[in-house]
Amino acid sequence: MNKPLINFICLLLLVPFLLGLGNEVFAAEIDISASFNTVFSTKKVKGIGWVSDGGTDVELELRGYLRTLRYDMMFTGDAAQFAVEADHAIISGLSGSLLWEIGKKGWAWSKGFVFHPNYPLDAKESSWGAELKSLSLEHNLVFGMVIDEQVKAGWTRFARTSRNVDWEIDFSYDGGLGAENLRVGAEFSRDLSAGLSIFAGVNALLTKGVERLALGALYCGEFWTCGLEYYFDTEPYLYVGISHEPDLFGQWGGGIKHIINLQDGGVISIANLQYLGDETITPEIVLTNFGGDRSSAYGNNALSRELQFRLQTRF
Repeated sequence: MNKPLINFICLLLLVPFLLGLGNEVFAAEIDISASFNTVFSTKKVKGIGWVSDGGTDVELELRGYLRTLRYDMMFTGDAAQFAVEADHAIISGLSGSLLWEIGKKGWAWSKGFVFHPNYPLDAKESSWGAELKSLSLEHNLVFGMVIDEQVKAGWTRFARTSRNVDWEIDFSYDGGLGAENLRVGAEFSRDLSAGLSIFAGVNALLTKGVERLALGALYCGEFWTCGLEYYFDTEPYLYVGISHEPDLFGQWGGGIKHIINLQDGGVISIANLQYLGDETITPEIVLTNFGGDRSSAYGNNALSRELQFRLQTRF
């Protein structure tokens, strides 16, 4: 989708919001927040040594209600280049028992720590699209679509939710870049006792059979959260992670996670530590290491290690 059209759509979403400022039709106060995200990074590149860079991004978020409509927009920009982009611009509302959303956001669903087996597109990307959900206590039916510059996708999902067990069946289509795929998927999760839950997801191309798979478990303790996930996406991977949440004895949070390629032996290890005791400023240190077998994709990566210092300042 070209930038003039994107800007025009953002303007259409923003104008009613601005016209409603100070108007009594608002059912709730407008929430406006901003943040500066500064990152300084030093990287160890094979054959070169340590290389450093950094920068600051600006985020502006607006949320509010106009009658029965909800607006949620986020604009991000580079503080040095004065470039601004709408990463998130959604308008949503209720029509009876139907919840609808239209705009730009990340539409990914599916359980998983690092892998979402049934979402047909890149789970990290934001796209222009729409979704319609029927809401009930136990059953949900969802229709969604994405129309972006290079890819198009659509999905239908039927889910059932109970006290301890959730399951879902979905059908999806993705096309673009010279390929079109029809998929069917299923997901299951169950809450066990003492903070432990398990989940599974499988996705199959109608013409080729099972292509993606995820099996995992999550433990949420009083101070620690542990996750384990096996997933297959052209190659088998294993995710292992543990994180510590702030508690009464300190305001420090952090964790360690590993992503292991079970086929070639490559490993990505990420450790982070952040201070969460201040609502305005959040400093964080992140260390990423690419290792494992030297012949693996991770072990043979030109970037072997990266250390980041991050600082988020909120207003």
